[in-house]
Amino acid sequence: MEEDPFAILDPKKNTGYGPKPIPVEQDEKIQTLLTSYVRSSSTKTLMKKIRPEHWPVLEVFAERMASLAVRSNNVETPRIGLLALALAGLEEGSRDALIILALFYHACPLLGSTAARIFLSIGRVVGGHAAVELKAFLARSQKDKSLEVMGYEVGQDQDGFRYKRNW
Repeated sequence: MEEDPFAILDPKKNTGYGPKPIPVEQDEKIQTLLTSYVRSSSTKTLMKKIRPEHWPVLEVFAERMASLAVRSNNVETPRIGLLALALAGLEEGSRDALIILALFYHACPLLGSTAARIFLSIGRVVGGHAAVELKAFLARSQKDKSLEVMGYEVGQDQDGFRYKRNW
């Protein structure tokens, strides 16, 4: 019997995932899962397969991808992180997913891009309420999009740049 590819998002299999070094094999597996659906234009199918119990893992993955994007200076990494957030309850208006958007808003200019370009491109991929939430985040005041207001700060770990929670 073939293993469910979404088992990688089981919270029980991801205990302690957040503070691990970036990247780890788990990051690569989740990224592969998400990109395989996007490349096959099956984003709507992917969105249907994600369950609320997967959301915390996708949120942690997104946090990690924001740090990895800056660390690796890779403008494609925020796209996969934002996709994870869209799947992690942004469609449902999740506050937890919403606050992580600040990391990507901060990271995009560091990568030589604009948050608007990347947020709106992911909005076009996912559509629905998640696209509305991405656009609404861009319309917030600078203060209401800041790392500080959302409970994050810029930091370092043994491998370099890393966004850190201050809550």
